[in-house]
Amino acid sequence: MSDTENGTGPKTPADLMVTMAELGARAQSALLQAEIEALARIIPGIGTPPAPETDAEVESGFDNMPV
Repeated sequence: MSDTENGTGPKTPADLMVTMAELGARAQSALLQAEIEALARIIPGIGTPPAPETDAEVESGFDNMPV
């Protein structure tokens, strides 16, 4: 019994095209995710939240404001 006879495989060329499009989209998504994770490892500060400013840093910022 073939795949099309037992209902597990594509039955028409259109079904095959839909399956291939879905697989292609999943592959592209996985590749994009891998690229993002790789870039996050090499770019400093990406993926980690910035440290909150201390009160002294906030106050010193006010001293540098133009009037």
